[in-house]
Parts: sequence; C-alpha cells; structure tokens
Amino acid sequence: MGMLRIVVMLAVACAQVLAWQAPPAAQTRPAVSVGTAEVRGRVVIGAARTPVVGAAVKLASPSGLIMSAKTDADGRFLFTKVPAGQYTVSVSSNGLAVTAFGAGAARTAVIDVEDGARVDRGDLIMPSGVAISGVILDADGNPLKGANVSAWRVRYVVPGQRRLDFAGQAISDATGDYRIDGMKPGTYYVDAKVGESNAPTFFPATTDARMASAIQVTADVGAAGISIRLLPSRLARVSGSISSAQGLPSSSFVAFLSPVRGDGAQVSVKNLMAEVGADGKFVIDKVPPGNYSVEVHGKSRLEKLASSGGIGDGIADNEYGSQTVLVDGRDVDDLRIRTALPTVITGKVTLDGKPISANAAAKLQLRLNESSTSSGVGAVLTTSFASPQPDGTFSLPAFPGERLLRVDQLESGVTLRQITISGVDVTDDGFVVGESAMSDVLVALTSTPSRVAGRVSDSQGGLVPGAAVIVFSAEDRRWTLPQTRYVKTAKTDKNGDFIVSDLPAGNYYAAVVPTLVEGEWAEPSNLEQLRASATSFKLTDGEQKSLMLTLRR
Repeated sequence: MGMLRIVVMLAVACAQVLAWQAPPAAQTRPAVSVGTAEVRGRVVIGAARTPVVGAAVKLASPSGLIMSAKTDADGRFLFTKVPAGQYTVSVSSNGLAVTAFGAGAARTAVIDVEDGARVDRGDLIMPSGVAISGVILDADGNPLKGANVSAWRVRYVVPGQRRLDFAGQAISDATGDYRIDGMKPGTYYVDAKVGESNAPTFFPATTDARMASAIQVTADVGAAGISIRLLPSRLARVSGSISSAQGLPSSSFVAFLSPVRGDGAQVSVKNLMAEVGADGKFVIDKVPPGNYSVEVHGKSRLEKLASSGGIGDGIADNEYGSQTVLVDGRDVDDLRIRTALPTVITGKVTLDGKPISANAAAKLQLRLNESSTSSGVGAVLTTSFASPQPDGTFSLPAFPGERLLRVDQLESGVTLRQITISGVDVTDDGFVVGESAMSDVLVALTSTPSRVAGRVSDSQGGLVPGAAVIVFSAEDRRWTLPQTRYVKTAKTDKNGDFIVSDLPAGNYYAAVVPTLVEGEWAEPSNLEQLRASATSFKLTDGEQKSLMLTLRR
C-alpha cells in the first residue's frame, strides 16, 4: 500500500466523520410558490460606499424559503418573482463578515413584501474586513524579511465542537512588517516560520503549540502589534516499532500522529503518518514541537472504510494501539507500541423505563466515539457503531480511551434521557474504556422530552419574526462539552414564536439575538456576554416551559 493511497483513505475518513458528528435535523422544505414582487438593492463597503462585486445575497423568510442572487459590477442585486411575506437579507463576500439586514437602520427588522410590490432596500453597507498586523523578528531581534505568517481562526461549527480554519497568510517585508487583510471578528492563533525545515513560532514567542496564545480580532480595529520573534527550533523525528497482539512485528499497520490539545491550537500539522515496515518499524519526519498521540491502526481497516464508505466497517477485527509523546525539537526514537483488538461494551436500551419495541430497535443506532472535540482521522477510526437487538440489548466494540456514547436515528418525539454504567451517570462527561469488557450499560430514552416554547417581542411590544433564541446552561463548563446537549438555538416564526426541545434538566439562560453569526455564536466568550442580559429559568425532566422574551436593540 503506497503512502498516497493511505492519504486518500484518510481523506475519505475525514469526510465521513463530518456526517456523524453533527447530523442535521430532518427538515421539510416549504412549498415554493411563484410570487409577483421584486426586491432590489445595492451592496457597498464603508463610508465611501464602494460597490461590492460578486457578493452572495440571500433573501430568507421565517418559513424557510431562501432565494439567492449575486451583485453586478455596480454592486446591485435584484430578486424577481418574490412571494408575499416577511424577509431578511444576508450578504457574504470574500474577506467580509456575513451581515444580516432588515428594513431601515434596524438590521434586525424584517422586510414586508406584498404581492406586486417593488421594494428598494437601498444601500446595504458591509463592514470592511479588518487586519492582523505586526513585525516578524529573527532570533537576534532584527527585522526579518520573507517570513511566512499564517492566521488560524477558531470557529465553533456546532456547540462544543471547536475547529481551527486557515484564515489568511502574508509574507513579511524588508522591515519585518506583515499585514493579513480581510479578517473577520473572532479568535485567532498566529504563527510564523522561514523555510520548510524549521518549526513555526507561535505568537507571542513559543515553538510549543500548547503554549500558543489566542488573539481577539475586533470589528472596528482588528488586531495590531501581533509581533513574533522567531525562535530556533528544528522539526523532529518520531520513530519506533509496532508489534501485533501476538507480540510479533508486522507490516499490516499504519502509524500517525494526532495532536493532543483540547482547544485545537496545534496547527500546521499535515500528513504526519508512516507505513510500518516488515520489521514493525516506522519513522515520521518533520514533526513540529507539541504533544501528540501515536496511533496505530490496521491497513485492512482503512481499506474497508475506503471501499465501503461505512465508518464502522472493519472495526471489530482492527487491532489498535496508542502512546502519547512530547516533541520538543529533539528526535524521539525507540517507541514501542503493542496493538490489541477492541474490547466489548454490552448493555440495554429502554424507553420510558420499558424495553424498546423491535421496530424502534431496528431503526436506531448506537455510536461510541472519542470523548473530546477532536474531528481528525483518529476520531474516525476509533468510532464504532451497533444496532440493538429486538429486546433492546446491544454489544458494541470499543477501543481503550475516553469515550462518549450517543444514540442516532431516534424516532420523532423520542430523545436521550440518560446513560449510566453500573448506576453512574456518564451521559455528558463520558467514561474510560480499559482492556476489560464493560457491562451493565443502560441507555434510557424518553418519549416526553422537555420543551421550552415562547414568544419574542421588541421593547414596544411588537412581535419579532426571524430572530434567534439561544438557550444555554447556567454552568459554563457545559458549553464546551463534546457534542453538548446544553446549548441549543431556535428561530422565531412569523408570529415571533419559538420552540427549543430535548434539553436535559438544569438551570438555563435564554437570550435573543438578531441573527446567529456562523462559527461565533456558540463561542464561550459570546455566551458569557449574553448571560448578563439573558432570562434565567430552571427546567426539570419532561417539563414544558413557557417564556416571554424581549429583543432589545
């Protein structure tokens, strides 16, 4: 098996993981009727009102109808055949933050469209992209020309699931200055390096990704003075030997490095993997400083995953081994890892304290994955699946490590209430799988989930359609739990009504915002700010809570 083929297989694995980490809720598309109205306008930047060419403009109704258009050379857009109703307009363009607009100066208001109307929204003024800037210095403190500077943006794709996205790059000039334009407001990490044989230095001055400091980019001034003094640090070699469960060297494995850092600050790590030779030995070169886990999987597992597309295929007979390693610029040799077959977790699924039906058992799926925010290849390859027997009992292969159990493909109106092992609640914090089999796992489902419903009005008592309601736990540690159940959102309908379901019992806050900023709304710092003006309430198991909320502009 060539290295290129392995890389392709791992790419397939990463693509597959996105499907199960955050499965979308089932939605019904609204019936599309052809309208007789038009909505037009112009997209511009800043006080100079410079036209934005090729911006993506979306016209959206609370019912779910979405129409799209592109701006022309003058920044103008036109929607035709628009059905009567209430709409908001959102605009996105490269280097600019997604911005939502309603009518007039209040961005949160909706546009009322009547049959046959010709609505001119006028100029939609986009905030200009801001910059991250600073100076790059060499080890002696002199300005450094030609350094490659990269910015990585922290995004919360879903609550509790943090991800780093490459956001921009620049090359320092003769004075060491650099500027990365088009940055959106948010949290970033910045690193700089020269050449391919040197490890990057993270802001403010460390080659250890675990010590990297985050910076905040604001909408008005960006982030200036982000200067980095490059530190001498070489890329290291990690090598060792792998033996099978029988204690014999084997070439049937692939070893790769996975960064170990909960907040995902470890960046610039690409394809750190190696095939294992017939003597069981492996070598991984060009490893930046940081904390890693060496993970070993069978090639047959990769082949089955790539050929079938099923994430759980081949896991029962896949030998697996791992070992943590700290890389500080020095070579790490002579690692010794012995693989083992997965152990087994057994238990039962119940609904309202009784055995589930055979029909329900055939539909739902149990998923066991890493109890972390990792979304890399290691997270995919250690994920296992099982469907219960008609009586609700199940048997699930499990690899050693911290794991989280979840239930997918539940029937409408049914949700997860609690997961216990020998009476201990492990629903949200997960549990540790060892080398021995685990039993007495109880997955309790309920057909009477809690529900928070209500209405949003403005300060004058008017109803607010199209607003976003964020409900989040009063315990901030629950905001960043992997696959957290304690942070949810809903959008108000044309009457200002909303419903949030399937929250566990606990103390909560409910906040109203004009629109959700993709990748940022679930960030803990944002929830912390919302807490000050949010409505607090308590929710018990199965409770139907009613709230009246106000959007304050």
